[in-house]
Amino acid sequence: PIIPPAYPAMNSTLSVSRQTLQIFHEEFCRGHDIVDKLWKNHQKRGGNYDPQKDPNPSKDFSQLFEPSDFFIAYPYYMSLCIVAP
Repeated sequence: PIIPPAYPAMNSTLSVSRQTLQIFHEEFCRGHDIVDKLWKNHQKRGGNYDPQKDPNPSKDFSQLFEPSDFFIAYPYYMSLCIVAP
């Protein structure tokens, strides 16, 4: 399910267009590539975590949480504001 960050929380899977699905797919692939690279590096080091060599392992995951480039990648978008009495 795709749950948007709005109230009421509801499954919006049926309203996903091909373009939206493509964006989801690209982002999932980007995340997979980052995690796969981290996993391969972990395996190269013997699969063990050594706090002496790497006291801050979460820094490797920082790529996954970088700010989005949404407004750069998609310079044209529509914003709707619906107001009702």
